[in-house]
Amino acid sequence: MATPKNLLERIADLEKPALLVLIAKLLQQNPNLHKTLELALAQPASPAKAKPQTQVSEAMYRKLVKSILRQQGHEHHPYGDYGKPEYVSELENVIKTAVESQESNDPEGAIIILRVLLEETTDDYDSEMDYNGDLACVLQDIGMPLAEAILSADLDAQFRYSLQAAIQEIYENLGENIEESELAVVLMALVYGWDEIPENQEEEYDEEDEYNEDEEDSEDEEPDWMDEQALQTARLNVLERQNRTDDFLQLAEHADPRRHTLKLLQLGRTDEAISASQYLGYASEIIELAKYLYEIGRMGEAIALAERGLSTIKDYALAVWLAPFGEAQGNTEMAIRAYRIAFDAHPAIAHYRKLKQLAGPAWETLRPELVEKAGEGYDRDTLADICLEEQEWDAAIALTGQNTWSTSLLEKLADKLISHRPDWVILVSLKQSNALIAETVSKRYPYAAQWLARAKKAYEAKGQIAE
Repeated sequence: MATPKNLLERIADLEKPALLVLIAKLLQQNPNLHKTLELALAQPASPAKAKPQTQVSEAMYRKLVKSILRQQGHEHHPYGDYGKPEYVSELENVIKTAVESQESNDPEGAIIILRVLLEETTDDYDSEMDYNGDLACVLQDIGMPLAEAILSADLDAQFRYSLQAAIQEIYENLGENIEESELAVVLMALVYGWDEIPENQEEEYDEEDEYNEDEEDSEDEEPDWMDEQALQTARLNVLERQNRTDDFLQLAEHADPRRHTLKLLQLGRTDEAISASQYLGYASEIIELAKYLYEIGRMGEAIALAERGLSTIKDYALAVWLAPFGEAQGNTEMAIRAYRIAFDAHPAIAHYRKLKQLAGPAWETLRPELVEKAGEGYDRDTLADICLEEQEWDAAIALTGQNTWSTSLLEKLADKLISHRPDWVILVSLKQSNALIAETVSKRYPYAAQWLARAKKAYEAKGQIAE
């Protein structure tokens, strides 16, 4: 039995004379329709824009990719720059071609190219043959440009669903050494497009990804928020490419504070960028903005931003960047705090010296804390540097008993203690040289000679001391 047509379909089936009669009757029954029709007819009809047809040939690219992939099976396939197989470079060039198509306002062509590449490279993918992961990297690099092309294209519902089904099948059958998260953004783009991502995206996106306590590998799955962030990145890339600045700023404000801040700077809206910087969450982002502000002459704001960031993020690079400014401006408290954070992150004699120079009366309290920090872990180099700095020769020698495996530490202390502890230098130098010579390995002899040279210098120093 045929399904009854709805009202609009029945109206569409009317011939023009019958349609005019119907409109006349409606106007007679409802005079208010006159005004509505007049307003509608006053609007000039917008000519329908013809959707540009892509010139990309699926058959041609499928043939090209198949031809490139055949090189993988050759036992002695040629290698290009950086030790990379040439077929991998050729596949990367296919991705570049797709990106160029998208930049030329042909996202449909880009989808064809990248879909073909994804299908052909995953078909009969052999992880053992791809032991270096070269092909896996190519596959992962398809994710973002394909997602951007999907977001840029005007896809009808039928094509979108068929593409989603094809990508989903590929996604579920990826090789074990292919990172799924790099391709998840494609499915996110197909499922959500430009729509808001609901909070319960895990259930709507893929019901099979539910947590399973019996699966040992479940804890290794990346959280869904990373897929969401990847989709937001793809959206921002599209908006930026299309020069939709206001839309970009609106999305980036909550999706990517770093890009939001940088875009404001590019637009010359520096004060807004400084205000937006409060939402930056990573030290690298804060340093990036602080350096830019410093370069354009906004030193005060640059230092304030870095200091604010350091109060919440104890980051080495941020501390090292900020400390000299505090020192130069006479802000000793800020300089000490920054150098201390830097030392705690990576103990170094240079930071120790700066803190000693700046601490004043507080040095007696601060020094033991730095020595304790430097003594943590297995590396004794910085602790040895501190002992040498403070002329604690015997304490430095004692460290070699804790680090018998560290030849570099022995060499450092032997060189520094020739004039202060020549007897110890002679002892350790002869021991090291004899051990190297006993190996009867010619390449070891130059090192043995270096130790003998140290012993000679120590004997000379000892003679001078005796005199």
